[in-house]
Amino acid sequence: MLRAEGVHAGYGKLEVLRGLTLEVDDGGFVALIGANGAGKSTALKAITGLIGIRGGAILLDGEDIAPLSPKRRLEKGISYVPQSGKVFGSLSLRENLELISPDYHDPIRLFPGLEGKLGLRASSLSGGEQQMLSIARALLLRPRFLLLDEPSAGLSPRMVDLVFDTLRRINREGVGILVVEQNVKKALECSDHGFLLEQGLAKRKVTKKDLGDPEFGRSYLGI
Repeated sequence: MLRAEGVHAGYGKLEVLRGLTLEVDDGGFVALIGANGAGKSTALKAITGLIGIRGGAILLDGEDIAPLSPKRRLEKGISYVPQSGKVFGSLSLRENLELISPDYHDPIRLFPGLEGKLGLRASSLSGGEQQMLSIARALLLRPRFLLLDEPSAGLSPRMVDLVFDTLRRINREGVGILVVEQNVKKALECSDHGFLLEQGLAKRKVTKKDLGDPEFGRSYLGI
């Protein structure tokens, strides 16, 4: 299990997480939802070590990994895909993958739309294809847990469906997923459950059943 327990974190004097507690089981699929500024992206950065925590613990199988560097957490199986992906546009798809590992053939099969474009520059890809390439690179690190920040940001509805279909296939292969997502409906439809973040705290656990709650729809789906 990967667990954030009573985590406090922020930037400078600004405290964003105020005792956040949440967990992802091995092979689980968990979504983080909430308004802008609720602490969703900060939670991912705290778990991966991109920002330090001021209190609480980050636990992996009961071991507090908060003192470890991002590199050591990555070696322990925690992989991170930032918002909008990060690819090297001047390099080919193949070169982007080979920066991580020359043995990229199995992960790339999850993304059939990319297989025929390995020789193209990454800058020639659509936003959705660049997101797919970012996920493929993260999988080359053979993670136990894959953390993603807004994987559907700026994508067409068709590409959003494709990204989440791919995430479900990855999850079925045993990779735990923790995803920050503004598309609440898609996130809850695909995940085991979600955590609703408000003011740096996980206020409640939610599932796709909550999509049928009119009050939840008005507050978080805009309907």
